[in-house]
Amino acid sequence: MVLSGVNRGNNFGLHVLYSGTVAGAREAAAKGVCALALSLDHHSKEADYSASVAVTLPLVLRLQACPELRMAGCVLNVNVPRGALGDIKGYALTEQSYECTRPGFKPVVLPACWAAPAGARAWMNSASGGVALDRRPGTDALAVAEGYVSITVITLLSHAPPVPTAQPHRLELEILPLGFTAEAADAVLRNARIAAIAAGVGDAMRHNRLAEAPAEEAQAAA
Repeated sequence: MVLSGVNRGNNFGLHVLYSGTVAGAREAAAKGVCALALSLDHHSKEADYSASVAVTLPLVLRLQACPELRMAGCVLNVNVPRGALGDIKGYALTEQSYECTRPGFKPVVLPACWAAPAGARAWMNSASGGVALDRRPGTDALAVAEGYVSITVITLLSHAPPVPTAQPHRLELEILPLGFTAEAADAVLRNARIAAIAAGVGDAMRHNRLAEAPAEEAQAAA
């Protein structure tokens, strides 16, 4: 099993396209290894990760204890809302949204040591572009905004169909001092496995020779 994260800042919506956290988990999934990408929806360097660890731990423990719940060939993309453990409402199985940060470029002065042509101008990206929201029902962005732990099944193929759910599988959970219940973790993992099968993950792995190839054969193929 590979756990990538916990990352500072969310990795839902279109952010998964350039997320190193998700890429690390996807690399493991491409080799047939059960993989989770873990992110906290908080960008401050003073962010508290204790709640994100507490809600993720039951998922990891159940995957360790129950091999039949593991999903090779896909990533469980887990995004945890900010806040204390007692403020998090439960797990939600979600679809990937289109939410993303818009680029916001501002002009900057080039350093004198740069041999730039006369009249050259330069810009840098900033947070001034704002956020393109996508809070449709059933999406990862909405679940996190409403205080749920979003769990999205991400396959290896970009054209794979979305998770076939119209609404998140919201589970009314009793929040325990050491995290969410094992029963809740089992329920969300079973639903995630059904979604992964519906998205054709098993077929993708059967066609992925690198997942089972010996090291020397994989190296030659690369």
